[in-house]
Amino acid sequence: MKIKKEDYRIVDILVSPDKDIAIFPLSIATYPLKMADGTPMYDATVESFPPIEIKFPYTVDDVAKGIELGIDLFDKQKCFEGLKDEKISVEEVYYKAKSFRKATKGCRRIEAGWSIIRGGKFVSIELPGKFRYNYYAVDAILLPEDADWIDFAAEVIRYINADVESFKLYDSYKKKLNI
Repeated sequence: MKIKKEDYRIVDILVSPDKDIAIFPLSIATYPLKMADGTPMYDATVESFPPIEIKFPYTVDDVAKGIELGIDLFDKQKCFEGLKDEKISVEEVYYKAKSFRKATKGCRRIEAGWSIIRGGKFVSIELPGKFRYNYYAVDAILLPEDADWIDFAAEVIRYINADVESFKLYDSYKKKLNI
C-alpha cells in the first residue's frame, strides 16, 4: 500500500540540553534513502530547512504555534540533502558539530503529528544513540482524535521536562544511548 501525503503530517522537534527547540518541517526526499540493509527507500520524508526556533523559556502557546506552522510547511521547503550520500546529519549541520554523537549529546528528538500508520494523532520521543543517525524510540502517546495544537504542545513539553529514566523503553536501550 502506498501512503499518500494526505495520510500523514509530522514534524521533528530537536530539543537541546538547554531545552531550546528547533521544529523541522518534513519534506518528501528528492532522493532515495538507504534502509539498514542498503535497500533504497523512495518517497521518504526528511527534515527541511529552515527550522522554527523557539528559545527556552516558552509557553504552551509558543510551542503550539510552532508545531502548527511546521505542519503547515509539510513538503513546502527544500529537503535536507546531507543524508543523500550519508555524509552529514541534520543535527550536525544545525548544531555546527563535527559528528552526530557530539551534536546530539544530551538532546531529545520528539515527533508530533498524525499518521494512519501510527493510528492517528501522536507524540513520541526518541533519544539519540551513540552511533551515526541513530535514535531509539523510548515512549509514545496517541492523542484523542479531537486533539488540538495546544494538546500536542502540552505533550511535547511534558516529554521535554520528563526524566529520561521514566520512559517505557529506557532500560532496553540505556547502554546504547548518547545521553
